[in-house]
Amino acid sequence: MKVQNISFCGHLNYKRVLKGDLSFNPQRTYIVNETSFFRDMGTVEYEKNYFEKNLSNKPDINIVIGGCSTGEDVWTQKMFLNDVDGVNVLGFDLSNEAIKKAEGGHYTIRNTDFFTNIYDAYADYYLAFDGENPLTQKQLKYRSLFKDFFREVKYPDMYPSKPSVLDGGERKYFVIRTEKNSVPFIQENVLRMQKFIRHGVDAFIFKNSLYHLTTYDLEHELQNIRPENELKNILNDFTDNVKAIVCKNGLFVLGAHEKDHKEPVKTILYGLLEKGGFEPAFMEDGMVTVWKKAGQSLLRFFK
Repeated sequence: MKVQNISFCGHLNYKRVLKGDLSFNPQRTYIVNETSFFRDMGTVEYEKNYFEKNLSNKPDINIVIGGCSTGEDVWTQKMFLNDVDGVNVLGFDLSNEAIKKAEGGHYTIRNTDFFTNIYDAYADYYLAFDGENPLTQKQLKYRSLFKDFFREVKYPDMYPSKPSVLDGGERKYFVIRTEKNSVPFIQENVLRMQKFIRHGVDAFIFKNSLYHLTTYDLEHELQNIRPENELKNILNDFTDNVKAIVCKNGLFVLGAHEKDHKEPVKTILYGLLEKGGFEPAFMEDGMVTVWKKAGQSLLRFFK
């Protein structure tokens, strides 16, 4: 079975999301669209090693990515896992605008690291970097993978010479034609996964997105976590969907965004995952970023 990538995006009205209201326009609330290629790569490298070691005999390895926004995380999975046989990736997001951008396959990358310590959105600057500072071996590796999938858009009239690194010049890239149709994107919401994902998946990835459900969507209160009784209802609905779609020995990847691991979200979510038969599989930056569905939980790791 071929699976497609799905993404989820935005700070949303929980009750409307729960009802599956796709007419709700998340752009009217306070969506955070900062994203980049090759995020949380310790976690992504763990995924690849896990698939190669444990799922090499499967004809297909199906990966679904929720909250994919404009698709950078989806393409990161596709690029990094391209040499693993049988990998299918699907991305979904509640934002139709984000999905259209992801389907278009055009991306802009600033070729300066001036902002990298401030915004995650610029952490992939090295993919278009022309400066004198040497890149790390991993950055060179990821840039090589990127150039196998993307081509630079040439604007001879706009850019008679290369954009200046000091000016934070931008480079525009597009997915090469042979790869563009290999990754499907659809508009859907994460609390409906049991409805539109009919077969079990080997990995469900929901990075940097959970806090959209667990915090208020007010402009100046994005850090305000919902009341605990409301959190329990939201996270119970969320984990029910995760349990329903992830196969036994499959992975749930939460990622290393600290907002997704704040208390009391962390205690409630970790407890629900363990109750549902998931066990911690990998930690990055002191957070459990990957969970493995191992069956019924016999021993609670998190109290």
